[in-house]
Order: sequence, then C-alpha cells, then structure tokens
Amino acid sequence: MSSSAATQIYYWPRSFLLRSFRFEQVRQYQRASVTLIVAASGGFGITTQGLGETQCSGVLLGPSSRRQGLRIAGADMREAVWILGVAPGTLQHRGLLDVLQRRPEARLSSAQLGRLQPLFAAQAEQPVLPPAQAQALHAQAVDALLPERASRPLDPRVAQVLQMLGERCLDEIEISELAASVELSESRLRSLVRRELASNLVQVSRWSAAWQTMLHWQPGMTLTDAAHAAGFHDLPHANRTANQMFGLSPSRALDSERVLLVPCA
Repeated sequence: MSSSAATQIYYWPRSFLLRSFRFEQVRQYQRASVTLIVAASGGFGITTQGLGETQCSGVLLGPSSRRQGLRIAGADMREAVWILGVAPGTLQHRGLLDVLQRRPEARLSSAQLGRLQPLFAAQAEQPVLPPAQAQALHAQAVDALLPERASRPLDPRVAQVLQMLGERCLDEIEISELAASVELSESRLRSLVRRELASNLVQVSRWSAAWQTMLHWQPGMTLTDAAHAAGFHDLPHANRTANQMFGLSPSRALDSERVLLVPCA
C-alpha cells in the first residue's frame, strides 16, 4: 500500500495515530482524549489557550486544553509530525493525566523528546505503516511517557458508563438512565466523570458518538448514513460534533487526495 497523501490516519476503536507533513487546523476544539503531538525532527506551530501561539517539537494536551490552531508545514514524510489520541478510561489515559498533573497542556521536556523522537524518526523512510506496526508504535510512544508508578484504577462506575456510551447511539443516551444504572444521582455522576476523566459527561458522550460515526463508515456508505447509524440527527450535527472533538470534519477526513485512512481493527 502506498500513498501520496500528506496525511495518514491509522485508527482503531477510540484511538488513532496521525502522521502528516502538511496539516492545518484552525478551529477551536477540545477532545475527551489526551493528545500527544511530536515532531520527529524540526517542529510545528500550535496555539492553545494556555500556551498561546508557539513553535515547539512536542506537547501533551489534556481534555481541558482549548486547542485553537495547529500548523504542520513539512516537505515530505521525513518531516512528518505525529499525533496520538489516547482514549478516556484507559490506564494510559490516566497515566498521562498524572504526567500532566491535571494541567491543560504541557510542552515536552528535552528528556521526554529524547525518548520519543527516535521512535518516530525510525519510521521516516517507510511510506505507509502496517496496521499492527502503527498500533505498536502508539503503545511504545505512550509507554515512554508514563510514570513508573501505576495509575489508580478507573472507578468501576465510570467504566460502566463508558461501556454504555460505546454501545449506544447518541440519541439513545439519557443522563438520568446512565446515573440510575450505576446508582448515582445525575449531579454525582457528572462530578465523578470529571474527577476520573478530567472531562465532562457531555463532552465524553459526543466524543464517543463522533468515534462511532467514523467506525460505522465503510467504503460506499454515505457520511449521512454513518452519522444516522451513530445517532446523529443529520450530517451537519455530526460535522459540528467532529469539529468540536477533533478539529476535523468527517468529510475532510475522507478526502482521499489529502488523507489516507488505514483501519487497524
């Protein structure tokens, strides 16, 4: 498999690895996931509410980070920047929240970059990664940042809510039902989700539904059909949610001239 597309997205349920040498996001957005962005060489431009507008080689962004812009401007895949999404509720997500110490975002230190950049630089001459290799690289990069001590396990009630969100369409989700299923009041559930995931329940619900849209989509299917299958009222609703969650609309992600999508599941 080969591609001349400037951006490659390797994805599997609730996680992704994006590789790009020419990529721009100009919308403000937040993700329920933790996001790691690393340039194997050189750097990239990023704007967040906390960091302002800056050039750097690596950042870690938490769920509360308000990302306002990202610009990658390389010549080819040897100058690619790598973006990793780490799913809420996983041990890796919780470990990276510990690294951030609940800050919205942080620039990576020279020691952290020293552990990460060689992993990505080693892929520079490979036009497209095999799916298993992309997933392994994602795991290796995240593990390179995790603290030595194990993170506290996720509260089982939040884990149950995450499972329910993953099994249901957006229009089937009622906060009152989620709360009743784990024997909590709605206010207590909202507070618990924010404590455990550093994100609010509505944000997590929309993030889950945006993922379902992408996972429902198959070649030959319209985006409208995929959006309806995920529980969105219409495609504009799905596009707004995807832009809010990812800074990238499904229609842009499916532009084969600019983006190569590689399913890894």
